[in-house]
Amino acid sequence: MEHKKQTGHVCRWMVFGITIVTIVVGCTIVIGLFEWRDRSRMESRNAETHLWRKNVYDLNMRVAKLSLLGETWKKC
Repeated sequence: MEHKKQTGHVCRWMVFGITIVTIVVGCTIVIGLFEWRDRSRMESRNAETHLWRKNVYDLNMRVAKLSLLGETWKKC
């Protein structure tokens, strides 16, 4: 009878361990998904910012070129 009692005790600890591992793995997956979503959002925002900076740079180069030529902006 004592052997059966010990086996039940071991089984409870095994179930507890498996449950803990499952919770840890699940939390890791959820955190990874949130990080991936945030990273994707940041990369999209960085691409938009890079395009905006490139446009500002191109505009500054056009203004510098006009000022070197002695020309001014004309309103269309």
